This record gives sequence, C-alpha cells and structure tokens, in this order.
Amino acid sequence: MGYRTCYYRRFAVASGSRVLVDAYKRCRYYLDAAIDLIRPGATTDEVVSVFRRAQEFGFPDEEAAFALQLGHGVGLSIWEKPIFSRLVSLDHPEEISEGMVFALETFWPASDGWSAARIEEQLVVTADGCGVITRFPAEDLVIAGKPYYTVGGSRNAWALAIGAIARSVASPPAYDHPAGGAVEPRITSSGVTSNWRGGASIPRSCSSIRCAAVAPSS
Repeated sequence: MGYRTCYYRRFAVASGSRVLVDAYKRCRYYLDAAIDLIRPGATTDEVVSVFRRAQEFGFPDEEAAFALQLGHGVGLSIWEKPIFSRLVSLDHPEEISEGMVFALETFWPASDGWSAARIEEQLVVTADGCGVITRFPAEDLVIAGKPYYTVGGSRNAWALAIGAIARSVASPPAYDHPAGGAVEPRITSSGVTSNWRGGASIPRSCSSIRCAAVAPSS
C-alpha cells in the first residue's frame, strides 16, 4: 500500500487580489514560524503557541477551527500521531522525536469576507531540526495560467516543477520535457537553471520564489 503524503496548495485563477495576497503572506508566516520550532525534544504545545486563537480569524472556539491550524503524523495512515492543535496540544503536549514525519498546515481568511489562504507542508524531523519534503513551491501565491505567475512575477510552470525537484536532490537527473527532448536542471549561485535540449536550445530559469514573510501587525 505504501506511505501517505498530505499537503495543501492554494492557487488563484487569472489574478490574485491584494487582500488574498495579504492573507497568503500571513498564512505563510504562521506556517514558517511553526516549522522553525520543529526539532527533537520540542513539544507540540510549543509549536502551536505560534498559531492564532480561533477567535482571531473568525471562529467561535478551537473546536470549530480544529482542522484549519493543525499538524498530524503521516505514514501508513493519512492521520497519525503526533497531533498539533490548540484544542488538545496546550493541555496534552507530545514530544517530537528524530525520524517523525508529519504535516503542518495553516489557514487565514482574506478581509473581503469570502476568499482565504491555506498552505500545508510535510516534514521529516532530523537530528538538529527538520526538512520540508513537499516539492511543489508554496512560498508565494501562484496564479494559474500558462505561463504561471506568482505575485512576485512570471514563473514558467515547467521550470517551477523542475526547480523544486532539483533543489531536493544532490545530483539532479535529466527529465523529459513535455514537448520532447530532455531537461537538465543545473544548480547555480543565482538559482536553478533548466536547459531544454530538444531541437533548438531553449533556456528555462527558476530562481528563488520565496516571498518576504513579515510579521503581521497586531
């Protein structure tokens, strides 16, 4: 049957409003703050301390918002221990150990009253921290289209995928391009460059798309 995976990605179609971009940045900020706390010996109550109270984003209590700011183990089942939630972790913390695999997810509503952002990353706990093992980029809001656009500018969809894969392996192999030929990802000081070798040589580039996630004002 194999092992499970669990992660969320948020896309906007055609364009992304300013309020949606703001919600996405805030959602990403809380997720990154939680990821930064993951290490062996840390406890789940420490991690969820960076999650916002349910009342701060439109819910009456933690039970109503339970699945929106959450962490859960991932393995043979999609939901396993440990659980990260303000509903249970503050009173019943669990210790994090090296080798654990789990997902962390955050949510934040936009101020327009109907759109929202939700992001989830899957992690593995290492000896001195953790590593993110989900590959499709989520540092910035992606606008669906050809080519894809993020709020930081144009991003070629194929280069995004190749760049994400290339960053996750020590010696990136060549990949088949949908139009024929092969793509060889090369990691450079300025980012990841994918050279498509099929007919004419068409360079594809993918540099870092991480947005500046600043602490939201209170």
